[in-house]
Amino acid sequence: MVLHSFGYPEPEIFGFFYVHPGNVASAGIFVPSWFDSPVRTTYRYLQHFLLHPYLWRYLEGGRLRSWGAKTLNEAGRRGEPHLVGDGWARIGEGSGSTNVLTGSGVDEAWTTGTQLGEAVLELLREKKPFTKENLEATYVRRRRASWLEQESLIAEKSRDGFHRGIVAGMLGMALAGFSHGRLHIPGAPIEHMPKLEDFFSERIPRCARRRDPPRSCRERQAAA
Repeated sequence: MVLHSFGYPEPEIFGFFYVHPGNVASAGIFVPSWFDSPVRTTYRYLQHFLLHPYLWRYLEGGRLRSWGAKTLNEAGRRGEPHLVGDGWARIGEGSGSTNVLTGSGVDEAWTTGTQLGEAVLELLREKKPFTKENLEATYVRRRRASWLEQESLIAEKSRDGFHRGIVAGMLGMALAGFSHGRLHIPGAPIEHMPKLEDFFSERIPRCARRRDPPRSCRERQAAA
């Protein structure tokens, strides 16, 4: 059994549920980082997901065998950092290689590693130092001339529509895919995450937010 979901327990959450031989199941969710609440946790959302009646009928009475979590940079080309410097280079998903349109990341990550390996061998053969300029002329040049760069350009703006909502985001990905990146639904990034003080401003008295609240404030809190 293979099940993929989106929209539960929040519109932006994607989930999966796989059943393997021997009554073993794998389940998990993908939680983006742009939620408006700074107190929501991935753990809490995972519990909501697993307790959904459709899934819980398979999981109830089961035993947890293993668990794990990791953070992925799914910004793709938009999140590409400085790739090289004097004596160092970035590869893999942390270098912005993830294809945000297809959701592919493993092949792209391995390709960046291969490209860097070839660049290092080239510099060693020519007895050149691993300077920023030399790494740009070898590693970055290979990366820009490869299929990885071509596909990242197609996918670059495919998820912009999610800033308008889940429906606009899905339509934007479809447009980018069918048009090879020529069309997409635009959406400007928004600063979603408020500060804890601002989020709880209606629940915590202003005077209590200070490091050393005045005595009158402490007295009012004690009276409450």
